[in-house]
Amino acid sequence: MRRVREKFPGIVLNVVEGMSGHLCQMMRQAQLDLAILFGHDAIPEMPSEPLVEEELFVMLPDSSDLIPRFRKNLSCAEVSLLPLILPTGIHGLRRRITAEFEQRNLPMNVVAEIDSLTLLMSCVRDGMGATIKPMSVAILEGQMRVGWRTLAFSDASMKRSNFLYSVDPGRLSPAAAAVRTELRETVVELSQSGIWQGVNLI
Repeated sequence: MRRVREKFPGIVLNVVEGMSGHLCQMMRQAQLDLAILFGHDAIPEMPSEPLVEEELFVMLPDSSDLIPRFRKNLSCAEVSLLPLILPTGIHGLRRRITAEFEQRNLPMNVVAEIDSLTLLMSCVRDGMGATIKPMSVAILEGQMRVGWRTLAFSDASMKRSNFLYSVDPGRLSPAAAAVRTELRETVVELSQSGIWQGVNLI
């Protein structure tokens, strides 16, 4: 937002935050020019380019007694015993998590399915369970930014890839094309500087 306002003050951004399944629908219905989605086949009929690979962590508040304080990572078997709050199965993150546990024949103790990131994280903060998210969720601005524990998986490569989708280049307006360029450059700068942790450029 800051980069676009500084470099292109005439561009008015319309930013939509939502779960990946909802954003896919909006892209298909031509309600968005650009979207960051998880996986190279999220919308097979639209062009995409790789951005970053994010590591997934078990997240819970500092005040939680679900996991002893000294633990820095957990096995998939240990995570399968935790009460988990996750998005519903139509979303890419849930499918990625489910696939990892099914591969190990481990059940998941899902106590709630919530498709609102804000509500999901509020429930986790209130002690209703743990969740599995990338580090970016833990470094949100405001009250949500502090007070979180992020525990890595000790026996699984729990990662997801972020891809930038756009409408066909011939239909992309000059303003949208400029925003796409700025978005890519911002991602590179944040990841290389270490401000955005838990990611690798792809």
